[in-house]
Amino acid sequence: MAERTVGTTAKNLLLALINATLILVIICLWLAWKVLDAAEGVSAQLNQATEAVLPLREDVAALTAEIAGARSDLAELRSAEGAAAAAGLAERLDRIEAQLEAVTGTIARVQADPDALIDRAMTRAFDELRAIVAELVGLRGRPAGG
Repeated sequence: MAERTVGTTAKNLLLALINATLILVIICLWLAWKVLDAAEGVSAQLNQATEAVLPLREDVAALTAEIAGARSDLAELRSAEGAAAAAGLAERLDRIEAQLEAVTGTIARVQADPDALIDRAMTRAFDELRAIVAELVGLRGRPAGG
């Protein structure tokens, strides 16, 4: 058996330490890349959500004006002879107005607290990252060839 000197052992330990450090750095860089990729995806989703909400505001304003106009027409109908038709129209307008208020409330909540939307998106991104890490750890724990 070959004799090992303290210098050779120290050299081998130093090389092993450098090797392990480089492996950890590579893993950290890969995880950082995945996190940034997930954050980019969240940012894109937030942009899409914002683009979807802004036209809704204009649509809600237009629907509100339409309902106001329909209510004035309904008042004219009530003063005339079509009381039964006016009652049916009033019920339809009430249902539309309730739906419109629900949409307006949703838009107002998103505008008042965009952090909730961001929190949801970040939670989703970190869940995806957690799944990636769990898969990586699962692959690492499997025996070779299986």
